[in-house]
Amino acid sequence: MWPSCIWPAATININNFGSSSNPVFLFCSNWNLVQAPESGTLLRLDANGTPVIYNGGVEIFPLVWDGFFHAGVGIVPGVPDGATVEFTLYAWRGSREYATANWQGFVSWSQATGSWDPNAVPPLPPTGPDLANPPLLLFQVPEPSSTFLGLIGGAALWWWRRRATAGAT
Repeated sequence: MWPSCIWPAATININNFGSSSNPVFLFCSNWNLVQAPESGTLLRLDANGTPVIYNGGVEIFPLVWDGFFHAGVGIVPGVPDGATVEFTLYAWRGSREYATANWQGFVSWSQATGSWDPNAVPPLPPTGPDLANPPLLLFQVPEPSSTFLGLIGGAALWWWRRRATAGAT
């Protein structure tokens, strides 16, 4: 079931197999780029800050091959057909949610959408242009607890040195 939209609706083909698309990469600690593994990598495509909906209401999709995805045709909510949209593609690993993942990355770009009218006679399947996304790099996110402990240690050291300096004068 597609969301209720103004018809005809703006559409986009959610894949990066096209000639103007790029893969999803992991930026490894040894400065190497490798295509993100299919297993465990999730993605979400936003248009003007709103998730693009595909397959009748799904927003999150996996890679189907290392570095590559294909989630079918997406409906771009609240956008007139054929309009140019600011897309943001998010990718992550290590969690079901982007915010808690230990690998995260996103990339943004502008691109024109396609058009689909489900009320057309004869009815036609939804189609849209392929994504023209730049390469997306996933970076490993440090554990929040390590960062927090480092900040606390730095603050304690600063306070101790400040106190020692104040007592010497």
